[in-house]
Amino acid sequence: MPALVGLRLPLTVLCLLVLSSALCVTEALGWGCVGHMLLAEIARRQLDDKNKEKIDAMAEVFAQSGPFPSSPDMVQAACWADDVKRWRQYAMATWHFFAAPYNPENINITDAIDTVNAVTVSLDMISALKNTKAPLYMLNFAWANLVHIFGDLHQPLHTISRYSSEYPHGDNGG
Repeated sequence: MPALVGLRLPLTVLCLLVLSSALCVTEALGWGCVGHMLLAEIARRQLDDKNKEKIDAMAEVFAQSGPFPSSPDMVQAACWADDVKRWRQYAMATWHFFAAPYNPENINITDAIDTVNAVTVSLDMISALKNTKAPLYMLNFAWANLVHIFGDLHQPLHTISRYSSEYPHGDNGG
């Protein structure tokens, strides 16, 4: 019996470690909001003072317009495009990824690749930001989407879709 008591402590410690590890896991399917905010902060630090001021001014307006009160700056606004999906608004659903086909079995792919995707929309948002006559709401929409989409494009499962006999229509990013 004394030998079992000696095993109880390490087993308890192991169970606590496993449980605490499980509690520390964030969203397994992607970056989640924290990942988007981290990348947005890295991007913000690359801006010169003039552009930081512009983004800060637009972020203030963005936070006061529509349902975006939790987006008072560039970093926190990086999450709003995923919030829109949670509201069951899917008009921008294809904007979150670019599903480049990975086809190691060389199966016949019959699905068309979305022509409106994170790459094409990013180019549209950049064009909008370069438009000197664009209204402020368009600029807000453009930079907020661009910050989010760049975060998505840095998430590996948002940039590829594996096609195989098991996944003839792609694996939807993993």
